[in-house]
Amino acid sequence: IFHFNKMYISFMYRDYDGMASAAEEYFGYKLDVWTLLNIACVQTYISGLVSFWIYRQTSDCKWFERGNRSKAAMRHWAESSQWNFLQKYHLLEAEENFSNRQYEAARQSYHNAIQLSKKSQVS
Repeated sequence: IFHFNKMYISFMYRDYDGMASAAEEYFGYKLDVWTLLNIACVQTYISGLVSFWIYRQTSDCKWFERGNRSKAAMRHWAESSQWNFLQKYHLLEAEENFSNRQYEAARQSYHNAIQLSKKSQVS
């Protein structure tokens, strides 16, 4: 990820040497599509959790919207692979409900996430 980000920033700032150097490093790794999807999933999931937490502290709606975008992406992925993504979706749903002070709905979403994790043996 570091080399990709450096490559991208160098590209955006028209820094050919920095871009070429970072590209050599980036393409030196054998990252397949599943690895990249996993990285995107983790970033989406964590950024959603972070966004809802910041929203609870600041009441700034942009953070709530960011959390919801993460939740929507996780829902989309869960439609193709419930085994991998549905428990994460329920955790983001729980955080959204908790942020809205809908504690019973949050409790149910946390419960759903825990049950799915146990079923799929995800920790």
